[in-house]
Amino acid sequence: SRTVCTQAQETQTVEVCLIEYQDKKQAVTATTVEVKFAKACEKQMVTVCQPQPAYGSQPTPYSYHTVQHCKEVGQETCYNVPRLDSKQIQVEITLPEPVEKCQTRSVIV
Repeated sequence: SRTVCTQAQETQTVEVCLIEYQDKKQAVTATTVEVKFAKACEKQMVTVCQPQPAYGSQPTPYSYHTVQHCKEVGQETCYNVPRLDSKQIQVEITLPEPVEKCQTRSVIV
């Protein structure tokens, strides 16, 4: 027995679809921060010593030496303290938006 093959072509119409992405602009609210500074001061006690001459002490009444005279003095130190404040702002962002595109095509089968 012998096999006989035949070849035939048929044209069919089909719909072919694909997804493309295009930019879509959108206004949204964003949260950012603003840095503000406040002045803060602290008072600290500091010991300040100054040498002063002293006469007539031991071992001889006419010898010269120094004596430390110390006292506590208040000293104010000021500095900036940062503070963060939340702030709402409007911004525009771009998002990918899917778009389906379809075409009718003739296909040979």
